[in-house]
Amino acid sequence: MTIVNKISYKTVSKAELGLSKSHMTHIGFAENTFDEWKKRISIKTKLNIFFDENKNTSIETLLFNDPIKHPTLGYRSPKFRSGSGEEIPSLRDSILYYYKLNMMNSLGTPVLIIFDLKNSKYKLEAFFVSTSHFIFKKINSLLSHQLVTRNNSGEIYSKLITSTNNYSKDFKILSDLYKDICSNKEILEKVENDETYTSSFNINNIRNERTKVRTKTNTRSRIGQQNFRINVLSAYKRQCCITECDLIYALEANHIHPYIGPDTNHIQNGIPLRADIHKLWTKGLLGINDKYKVVLSDEANNSESYKKYHGQPIKLPTNPKYYPNKEALLRWCNLNELI
Repeated sequence: MTIVNKISYKTVSKAELGLSKSHMTHIGFAENTFDEWKKRISIKTKLNIFFDENKNTSIETLLFNDPIKHPTLGYRSPKFRSGSGEEIPSLRDSILYYYKLNMMNSLGTPVLIIFDLKNSKYKLEAFFVSTSHFIFKKINSLLSHQLVTRNNSGEIYSKLITSTNNYSKDFKILSDLYKDICSNKEILEKVENDETYTSSFNINNIRNERTKVRTKTNTRSRIGQQNFRINVLSAYKRQCCITECDLIYALEANHIHPYIGPDTNHIQNGIPLRADIHKLWTKGLLGINDKYKVVLSDEANNSESYKKYHGQPIKLPTNPKYYPNKEALLRWCNLNELI
């Protein structure tokens, strides 16, 4: 039986959500959020997202921990940074993705609760709760004044909650909530969830795992698609690599080598494209060469709206190991006679 060991609770600040000019790349938390918080480690963490009034989904993430260390006073607190763990997206990147996708119109910043667990598949589980969701309203009405009262900036500082400290009553409330959600006692509308995938990308050794019979739900059945989308958008700082559009609703994670199964969901086989640019790609009217420059078909190059992109270098990730695979890019260009 899963046992809740301790709980950490806070609101995610605007800076941590990427909504300020601070360029923050991490989310801070309280000391002792988990036992090894002083180490630079990664921990598989299940992220449960609660949005709208009663919807939720979940995804497996990696919590990348970089503890904050004071020059003279020693370790101060853990911080969870952005990054990539091959196929699995980081906890921080996933939080930013789901916030911008599902919570931007909610009043106030969301609550983040981290459960440190025993006898569980995951050492840690996180609840990311929109202020619009009934779970938020429930905990807001039940928890102690110290845990629901925000400061002048509209934030709640991180607090560690255990069965033996000053928040023991809150510990029981949140532990019971965790158990009720895990046992489906809370009525939630579960939206589509992705499976994870474990293989590496190799364009010369891709298994075709698509079903022979196409169905109306074929696109929705792609294994690991949401992980792929989060990793690709995060690598490019949630911007189209050609237009630099940063509106998440308009961005799509494009497979360079078309999707034929989990093997193609590799970050080097993905680029973020604005929806209209993505459509040009899928129609074979646009590609990117091995110099990372945009190549247009004659038809697209005759368009006043798109000819400005021909020959333009794309925006690349900061980390070179996330750069798009050149062989895959050239194959697409040759297939569509773009070069």
